[in-house]
Amino acid sequence: MHVPQAVCRQLYRLNKQLRFAWFGAERPVDSEELNCGDFAIVQLYHISDAGTPDEPNTFFQRWEREYGPIWSKDGRGLTDWDPLFRVPILVARCGDFGVTKSDVLSGAVIPVVEEWYRRTRTKAAALERKRMGRELASRLDDVADGITDNLWSLGSKSGESGVSATWEDRRAELARLEVQRHNSRQRLLHYYDTVGM
Repeated sequence: MHVPQAVCRQLYRLNKQLRFAWFGAERPVDSEELNCGDFAIVQLYHISDAGTPDEPNTFFQRWEREYGPIWSKDGRGLTDWDPLFRVPILVARCGDFGVTKSDVLSGAVIPVVEEWYRRTRTKAAALERKRMGRELASRLDDVADGITDNLWSLGSKSGESGVSATWEDRRAELARLEVQRHNSRQRLLHYYDTVGM
């Protein structure tokens, strides 16, 4: 099996680090199929992002040479990346996701990969927005705690007039400020959940 050049170029346009590969398998004795195995998609990770074989930085599997060939961005069987800086990592076996060999050969796999890629980017963007909301809410809590401590210490000091702010005198006002702080924090947490959706 050989992936057509046009299909390899379409995958390269989608993401410059994705390549098609052939994940070979042993042919059973009673099988009539010539090419046992399936197409796969590998991603070229930077070597520092992939880690070492003993301590990987990704949960994906490294592509071993005995699995089968990887086609270049132009559909050739030659390596078109620097193996000192890039490591091929198995991202998906096409058959595991219902993509047949004929889908790969005809190019029908490209819209499926685009959908996978779009969902991954959307999910990453949503996670980033939530992280930003949590970080901003945490900063708000830190600032509010600092202001509360400062106001409490200033209110507890007796001034030149000898008047001090007691807990009983300020209880209602502090409760109102605490509710306002809680409401502001909730708005910040949920603000980033809905942006861009």
